[in-house]
Amino acid sequence: MTYIGQQPATTFDSGIQDRFTGLTTNTVTLTHEISAEEDILVVWNNIVQDKNTYSVGGAGNKTLTLGGALVSADVVTVYYTNKVMQSVNPTANSVGITELNVSDGSNGQALTTNGSGTLSFADVGLSGWSSNSGNLLSSDASKGIYLGVNSATSTNLLHDYEEGTWTPIYNADQGYNTSFTYSTQAGNYTKIGKLVFASFRITATAGVLNGGGGGARIDGLPFDVHDTGEFSSWGGGSAHFFNNMGGNYQAIFFMARKDFDGVYVNGNTSNSDDITYTITNTHIQHNTTLSGQIIYMTDA
Repeated sequence: MTYIGQQPATTFDSGIQDRFTGLTTNTVTLTHEISAEEDILVVWNNIVQDKNTYSVGGAGNKTLTLGGALVSADVVTVYYTNKVMQSVNPTANSVGITELNVSDGSNGQALTTNGSGTLSFADVGLSGWSSNSGNLLSSDASKGIYLGVNSATSTNLLHDYEEGTWTPIYNADQGYNTSFTYSTQAGNYTKIGKLVFASFRITATAGVLNGGGGGARIDGLPFDVHDTGEFSSWGGGSAHFFNNMGGNYQAIFFMARKDFDGVYVNGNTSNSDDITYTITNTHIQHNTTLSGQIIYMTDA
């Protein structure tokens, strides 16, 4: 079949309507609210009713009073003439804050609901935290993350992590002075909570530890050793490489002390584990090299 103008649609949208039957009163309750009688068309047993023969009232004008009493066989159909009769998809980018009836928010906020149908823009996410290059960033450096628990347990709070470098130096206790030049002074550390993992390599090219009998040390740790409690030592480590030590040592190990930011250098001159010596300043020479790791506790 040909058409003049636009071809009519092959389908149509049915209007919104209510259908009542089996009633014996002169009132029915509408499904939708209306403003006045003009918003509906009433058909009683296939006869369109004059709007002057019925009235509406009650909450939302949902109570329809007919011009006579119904019998159970009667059929009343109510058509809503002011209701949207089809769904229309809005075009792209056509809905904004005006259409949503909300006030504009700030940068980074999201549209939220109060659970009762009211929309508004609000901050989302954890309070005091933001994203920086995809990483979580706290506005308070003292805050951390509870790990392994579902409640705020202080012993499970990780509040510090740090990586960096440090500069090891040769030193001696009892007030002995040092006079060294170095070809290598390299150190790296990782701090997790109060636990510090420090590695280093140090080589002297000239100089001596002045005085005699003082215990040799390596100072310059990135954090002070823990200085409370009954123990004088809160960490230690060992050398994986050493040479030009002033003694026939089988192994070199370190003991962290709470009274300074360094470690004592100890040595073992025998295959027996229980024969150890404190290395003195005379054993650290101008070409001594030490390389190793230290694990210790700090206060912060």
